[in-house]
Amino acid sequence: MHANVMHSRAAGAIWTMLSICLIGALPGCAASTRAQMGLTTQARKGVAMWTAREEGRLAEVSRQFLDRRKTLDEAFDADVRRRAQIGEALDAAWVIESRKAYAIGVEALARSESAAIQSAQTAKANAAATDALLAKLQSLQTARLSLETLIPNLIFSQGEILIPQGASDEHP
Repeated sequence: MHANVMHSRAAGAIWTMLSICLIGALPGCAASTRAQMGLTTQARKGVAMWTAREEGRLAEVSRQFLDRRKTLDEAFDADVRRRAQIGEALDAAWVIESRKAYAIGVEALARSESAAIQSAQTAKANAAATDALLAKLQSLQTARLSLETLIPNLIFSQGEILIPQGASDEHP
């Protein structure tokens, strides 16, 4: 029986010390977790702004390349008209060479547009992946905060420290 009393006192003392440590540490942890959650929320807002910017950039890239293609078309048309105005013949050799140059210009614009679109799409995908990870982090922080606020409530019951049965100094 004496060993049981010693064990019971030791368990009670350990529980009390653990409770005091948890009580002292957890309120600070909860505040820290709330601060981290606030930062995560702000980071997600930043990612939303990044995503919106990339969507705008994608629309702008399309508009710019339509304008560039229009400028190339107009230049080709103006060259043909200029030749006709000054009386130069549109011989086969000139038409073939002009068509080749025009095709090279169109191909260069298409490659450049494709690279710009791919870059914008990659940035959008990166933003989406970043937001997904931040959302996961936010859910983990919420779970952590729930635990950090739950444990002190379990330890305290109306201002008293709860000690598990059998861990007290009193014995029947």
